[in-house]
Amino acid sequence: MKPSVKHSEFKNRAGTSKLELDITQMAYGIEEKPFPAIVEVSQPGYVPTCVRLRKRVSSQMFTALITPPALQELERDPRVVSISAGKLLALG
Repeated sequence: MKPSVKHSEFKNRAGTSKLELDITQMAYGIEEKPFPAIVEVSQPGYVPTCVRLRKRVSSQMFTALITPPALQELERDPRVVSISAGKLLALG
């Protein structure tokens, strides 16, 4: 199975990616399935509409559920500084 999203597709204006995760691994087999991520933004209080907010870490950082197709939108968003893969933890 080929990944539907290639890491090279996600580059910001400086030529580097905002993504701090291996996007090819995340894209395998989870076309629309949301995955947890940590998002840093430049504008306090800002949450992109393409993500589902889980919890605020600070005014400029939060955890969210993101779908692979939303990654392209986040890469184009000038207010998004970085996106890191998160993990859902099972407590108990």
